Amino acid sequence: MGSGQRGPRERGPSDCPAGGGLRAIRDVIADTGDAPTVREIGQRVGLSSSGSVAYQLGRLEKLGLISRNGRHWRSCRLTG
Repeated sequence: MGSGQRGPRERGPSDCPAGGGLRAIRDVIADTGDAPTVREIGQRVGLSSSGSVAYQLGRLEKLGLISRNGRHWRSCRLTG
């Protein structure tokens, strides 16, 4: 591999489908100061199912890239 290139198993957070959600959260927080709703994230990344968005957010949370207070995704914050 050349310098700065990743092999097939070396994927970063923005390479996975949840990476779009991470960018959406970052953009909305930068624009409004508040975390987006699950539906807002879905609109930005092209997912119509709020369950699919919640699943991707759960993956980001397990990776330690976001955190939330309580059960609501609206309270999520970037940690990474």
